[in-house]
Amino acid sequence: MGDFDGEQKELIKKLVNFRMIDGKRMRVRTIVYKTFHRLARTERDVIKLMVDAVDNIKPIYAKWSK
Repeated sequence: MGDFDGEQKELIKKLVNFRMIDGKRMRVRTIVYKTFHRLARTERDVIKLMVDAVDNIKPIYAKWSK
């Protein structure tokens, strides 16, 4: 899957920490990377896919003007 830059590593770390239950970090990390490898068979850039997915679920803050 290649090398990740700092922002990508941070996003993966947040995903692992979000899904971690009872301190099973290595188990969750293994699941995340296996999922990436499965997606890599069909998608060209798995990290871009993940970043786009996270951007799509972020809340939108509207500036209310009066």
